[in-house]
Amino acid sequence: MNGSAVPFAGTGYHPSGRFLAAGAPLWTFAPSVAPRGTVLVLHHRTGLDGFMADVVDRLTAGGFVAAVPDLFAGQPAGLAPEERKRLLRDDAVLAVLAESVRLAAVDGLPVAALGFCMGGRLAFLAGSAGIGVDRACCFYPGEIDQAWHAGVTPLERVGAAAAATQLHRGARDSNATAAQFDAAVTAFDKAGAYLEACTYAGARHAFANPYAPERHHPVAASRAWAGAMAFLHAGAPVVIGA
Repeated sequence: MNGSAVPFAGTGYHPSGRFLAAGAPLWTFAPSVAPRGTVLVLHHRTGLDGFMADVVDRLTAGGFVAAVPDLFAGQPAGLAPEERKRLLRDDAVLAVLAESVRLAAVDGLPVAALGFCMGGRLAFLAGSAGIGVDRACCFYPGEIDQAWHAGVTPLERVGAAAAATQLHRGARDSNATAAQFDAAVTAFDKAGAYLEACTYAGARHAFANPYAPERHHPVAASRAWAGAMAFLHAGAPVVIGA
């Protein structure tokens, strides 16, 4: 990829890369077994770091292709994580995610979006925007009630065609709030779409990240990951009443 380095190194997958139309690299990591589907991994505001590498390891070990776009590609060097996040626009990100879904899909198998914090919001956005995502698994997704720069909020995009969606938040999270989760439940109920909203007692924002020991909640993280894997392994979208 013209000198771009593979962001992660591991033994349980086979990496390959390409550039998207917007110039962002998309890395795909194939498991060593026949894949069950593709999971689009959407990073948090600290980018493609050790935590995201762990997520790729766990997904490929579970039989999924992990597809990882670098959402900060092309931004000026030296920016703080929050500054990088503020430069993202929903319309531009959706274009990147839609192309990622198209390129990373494997032989008609389902494609899911999985994200954390900023990436959790973007997974919610991908699931509600009708870009070909079958399932959206969103860890502590804040700002789902806000549009980034202009347009419609992720919550306002929820309709009957929304992907089956799973939300995770800690009860002590002031970023991904209970009010936002309640609004998501209302929106999905109104649309007749499938939603699971999971809250973990005692957990704070970023509770799943072992690289943030002041926030990591091992019990909640273990429960949430088990629920996420069960949700992803379920495959095709849930049909209400089926």
